[in-house]
Amino acid sequence: MREKILMMALVLLLAASCGCSESSDSKEPAKDLVLSGTVTDLAFGGPVAGATVSVVWKKITDMGADDDTVVDEKDVASATTDTNGTFSVDLVPLGKDEYYFVSAARPDLEGDSKILDSSECGSAGKYDIELKLSHQLQLQGVVKSEAGTPVSGAAVVYYMLDGTGGCRIWGYNLTSSAGLFYIREPSLLTNRLIVSAPNFRSTSFNLTTVDLMTNLTITLKAGSFNASVNGTAYDHWLNKAGSNMAILAQAAPGRPADAACISGPDGRYRMQLDAGRYQFNGWGYYEMYDLDSKYLKIDPEYHTIAAGNNSVDLPVDFRYPEG
Repeated sequence: MREKILMMALVLLLAASCGCSESSDSKEPAKDLVLSGTVTDLAFGGPVAGATVSVVWKKITDMGADDDTVVDEKDVASATTDTNGTFSVDLVPLGKDEYYFVSAARPDLEGDSKILDSSECGSAGKYDIELKLSHQLQLQGVVKSEAGTPVSGAAVVYYMLDGTGGCRIWGYNLTSSAGLFYIREPSLLTNRLIVSAPNFRSTSFNLTTVDLMTNLTITLKAGSFNASVNGTAYDHWLNKAGSNMAILAQAAPGRPADAACISGPDGRYRMQLDAGRYQFNGWGYYEMYDLDSKYLKIDPEYHTIAAGNNSVDLPVDFRYPEG
């Protein structure tokens, strides 16, 4: 009997020992790595509050090669930045072939992300990073008269001086009946805007980064001119009118444009100017079958505009996009 009791005690002891070992093996690894940092505004440098920082753990083989394989992944942490743009999350140190993908986002800003490996987050302690969010660039706004009424049909042309004395047009739009305009995907490399409308003096100015983040209000002053020019933008290669093309006039090479207009569906255009000698050039897009990336261009050419009405037809060339 005594032997049976001892045997049962031994079995219970072994079972308890196995249970302890199993519990120890399944224990979660310690989160003794603190990942903290700051989310800042790329344009202005200040902190970004209210940004969501997400951390995804991934186990990957052959990181950096074309045949990378994600073995496993899971969301492990998230945080919201405070008024100082700071955040902090507790993580497990990384092992071999393990990575943390850290991203920051806010609905009104473009996100940023970083990839961290075991060389950076492979041991206990604190690791700091900085994520920078950028603004979604836009070029939009309203054109009004000095009386505050909307100016419809105004030509809004986004361009840069191209270094050869001419203008390189990057985008353009006609204002709506409410005076509104929108030009998609503006580039920080292009820095000038001109706005022209019939019976108003044109306005031309340099754009700033801030201008590409806000809605612009552009005021035109009423004015009179002693000359006008009208004609047709015609594409001889396609044997058709150059419709919906932005056309600029410069009184001298290398200086900002003095006037702008956009040709109609029939290629006809009209521009009000003061008498003088001007360089004209233009830009437009054309889609034909699979040639959807081609454009129409009016090469710079000079014309003397006399007082009164002038008729000038502008030849349009079909071009391949510049690299």
